[in-house]
Amino acid sequence: MSTLKTIFKNAGFLYTSEVFRKILFFFLVVYATRTLGTVGWGKISFGMAYTSMFLIVMDAGLLSIIIRDIARDKSLVQKYVKNLLLMKVFLAIITYILIVVVINALNYPPNTKFVVYIFGFVVILDAFSELFKSVYQAFERMEYVAYSRIIQAVVVVSLGVTVLFLGKGIYWYATAYFIAALVNFLFTLFITSKYFAKIGFEIDLTLWKKLLKKGLPLLLSTVFGILYFKIDTILLSIMKGDAIVGIYSAAYQVIVAIIFIPTLFSVVVFPVLSRFYKESKELLFLTYKKAFTYMFILGLPISVGGFILADQLVLILYGVEYIQSIAALKVLVFVGLMVYLNYILYNTLIAIDKQIEWMYISGGSAILNVILNIVLILKMGFVGAAYATLITQVFTAAAIYYFVTKATSSLPFRSIVVKPVLAVAVMGLGVFFLRDVSIVLAVPAGAVIYFGVLVLTRAFTTDDVEMFKRIAEAVQNRVVS
Repeated sequence: MSTLKTIFKNAGFLYTSEVFRKILFFFLVVYATRTLGTVGWGKISFGMAYTSMFLIVMDAGLLSIIIRDIARDKSLVQKYVKNLLLMKVFLAIITYILIVVVINALNYPPNTKFVVYIFGFVVILDAFSELFKSVYQAFERMEYVAYSRIIQAVVVVSLGVTVLFLGKGIYWYATAYFIAALVNFLFTLFITSKYFAKIGFEIDLTLWKKLLKKGLPLLLSTVFGILYFKIDTILLSIMKGDAIVGIYSAAYQVIVAIIFIPTLFSVVVFPVLSRFYKESKELLFLTYKKAFTYMFILGLPISVGGFILADQLVLILYGVEYIQSIAALKVLVFVGLMVYLNYILYNTLIAIDKQIEWMYISGGSAILNVILNIVLILKMGFVGAAYATLITQVFTAAAIYYFVTKATSSLPFRSIVVKPVLAVAVMGLGVFFLRDVSIVLAVPAGAVIYFGVLVLTRAFTTDDVEMFKRIAEAVQNRVVS
């Protein structure tokens, strides 16, 4: 199968499954925020954010290394799986001990601790599942990633809605996530053992040393990354309490709902970028440039439209109890745009073996974010946390772009930016005048206006098709295992 067909096949599986998954999860989040209230939702949000910080121990910076190495040499899969499974068993024990010890040291109330204990198991199970899914990604068999995500989403949404409907509260709601994570782990374990590698344990200390050495920069980068993605929720919990966390998290969930596009796009593109770094620097840059362009085209209208419609979105989704979330959402929608761009920048940086540079960038971003959060939360509350996140994302984008440009070439920003900005300006006017008529009308009308202007201005050219043809021709005879 050609690379072109592989990209479109994988993108099709992932986007279809993720749209379905995001709809299910967003429905669950909206129902949960309304049912649990700001305090209950704040405890759940804190439990998720707190335990996710300990993913740094389970991941150890290895997933990107696994994907990159196996994508380049499929024969490594058996040895990698067996060694990494044993490594993750040890890491899981350390992780859970840290989760329990730290939360008790912070002296949180018993109900918050119990929620954390449950989500601790979720994090560990998900870490094992991500190991297996990294194998599918390396083999460019994204259908199995898609099936895994759908299964987990269906289970957690079904159980979550059921326990909320029955009035069971935060303990049972957290347990729904645990059961879903367990089902997903068993599914990915089965698929891996059947199609990719025998499940077992192996100790190759030379390999362990090699992987840990390679993964160390990414491990430190993950530490920094989790800090600047999660520290806002943790600091808000400590400084302002559960209700404020619930209000902020409600706004943040809207952003989570829209960033699946760059997440999935990067999953598909990363193995391709990794290969082209070894095979064709010209095709590497072409792929990077077009990927960046597409993410800007998609992210810009979502951010501008979200800003204009923030009031209606919050009131429709969450109700008047969360009206304060509007102010945070108007800032966070632009974080969404930066995330779109940063996913492509980051994956390009790692594909060209610049994990050391990423360690420095993420370290600087983490330090900046912690400082900004402390200062701005004290001055502006949860809105300050939103501004801290936005400023950090802009800094990160600029820093990554600097290093990627040094290794490749600079992007033609004028040709990338001008037409989408013109299109979004026209779209913004239309959405602004339609917002009080009906948000159901404003959203599709805005999309039609935006993409209509892009077509009229010929933002999409024959170069796009030509690029994909050149990529396909470059590796036309490569067989996907």
